[in-house]
Amino acid sequence: MNILIIGKDTQLLWPQHVKDACDNLGHKNKLFLFNNLGIADTVRSFAKKISPALSEKFVARQLKKSLEKFKPDVVILISAFFIPESLYEAVLDYKKALIIGWSGDGFDKTVESKAQACNKLYCTDSFFVERALSYDWAQTSYLPLAFNEKIFYKLPNNIRNNEIVFIGNPDKNRTNIVDNIKTPLSLVGPKWNLPNNTVHSVIKKSISINEVARLYHNSFGVLNIKQESNVVNGLNMRSFEAPACGALLIHDNVKDLKRHYISSEEVVVYDSISNLNDILSEIYIDTKKYEKIARQGQERCLSEHTYTHRLKNIL
Repeated sequence: MNILIIGKDTQLLWPQHVKDACDNLGHKNKLFLFNNLGIADTVRSFAKKISPALSEKFVARQLKKSLEKFKPDVVILISAFFIPESLYEAVLDYKKALIIGWSGDGFDKTVESKAQACNKLYCTDSFFVERALSYDWAQTSYLPLAFNEKIFYKLPNNIRNNEIVFIGNPDKNRTNIVDNIKTPLSLVGPKWNLPNNTVHSVIKKSISINEVARLYHNSFGVLNIKQESNVVNGLNMRSFEAPACGALLIHDNVKDLKRHYISSEEVVVYDSISNLNDILSEIYIDTKKYEKIARQGQERCLSEHTYTHRLKNIL
């Protein structure tokens, strides 16, 4: 089976993770990153300076060439509603592939033409599955994010520090929670600005995905605070990448979490800032209890939540 993966090159590497899953399953595959075309990207960048429309036409032509040369049986559109309309047109003109969209963000009915172009549409958040079905997009179903086992994995005889880490940029919700946490956290992200009297430490920069994995391997726990702009019920990459590395996952109580982990056995769940402060205090009192939760969370994650598992579901 030939699989073409179309997406945008970002720090999250979602299209690249799906490509690795294709490799793991032995499917011939090709990655088309519409903002990073390799050798041809010089032309794209030059065209964009002249006219964004000209650049988009150039990218669409490059995609048409890839479709005709590679002849995919399946096209997977990562962050489906952020794919330019011109690339949808190119895929639809090809007419020989099953079109699968995978969306990790919120949307409304303005993207209906893109949704209807997909033979199957997957959303990482059950809230948006329900929204899509309310629009009569019957081909929609739930498929969460996952982790790439080439980057996030079990490290034998791993020695951890006692830090609780949060990697991500602030928003109003995250800042409010962090400001009210009494236990010191290690915050990583270029946009954190905290007062001088904060108990937390800050690494004020963007880090590579390999550095993310290193921190997850080294830290006792990883805090999850959802980004309210694009998450309602769903889980994010952190929800799988951290436990894959054996870190204790301390997760906000989102609706979809119970689909994937057992609370207090495989993950620690908090409902409020007060509850979170109690949990963070207890972690250092009853460390063995939380080490066991982390181990069980890792076992669940490794056995069910890789991108290879997700791709099997899709195909």
